Amino acid sequence: MSSLSPWRAVAAAGAVCVSLGGCGGVKRPAIAPAGVSVIELNEGAATIGVAVELRNPNDEELELREFNYRVEIAGREVYAGRRAAQATLPARGSRVIELPAVVHLDTMAMSAIEADGVRYAIRGSLTYLAPGAIAEILFDSGVRKPEVRFGHEGIAPLASGR
Repeated sequence: MSSLSPWRAVAAAGAVCVSLGGCGGVKRPAIAPAGVSVIELNEGAATIGVAVELRNPNDEELELREFNYRVEIAGREVYAGRRAAQATLPARGSRVIELPAVVHLDTMAMSAIEADGVRYAIRGSLTYLAPGAIAEILFDSGVRKPEVRFGHEGIAPLASGR
């Protein structure tokens, strides 16, 4: 009896997934801005926290894997990072997650300060694991890593949020 090579097993799992409709029926989570705060502010840098609200439209929980994001001030990227999500999103539920960013306050960033704060933009993506064993095999093998993109612009207040 011969065994399937790992790539043939992944291809077979993908074919089963498509034929049964088991992998495509999962809706993407929605991501909306939920606020921004200055966690710490000193002469040379500010640590800000950008909160995002995640909503799961599915009847099963979603395992959140990783955020990749960047923060811009005055149109210039000032921070890029990754954050392990280390969370699940409950079925038909929501949760708020804070994405931290350390911003060096150079002349360019200082020129972006307005009366009520600093104008910023955040853009990124969230990878998540759809429910089911086949979806997990496809994710772990790199064949299918579902993601949702997000972006938001706003003003970060200069007062410390904590």
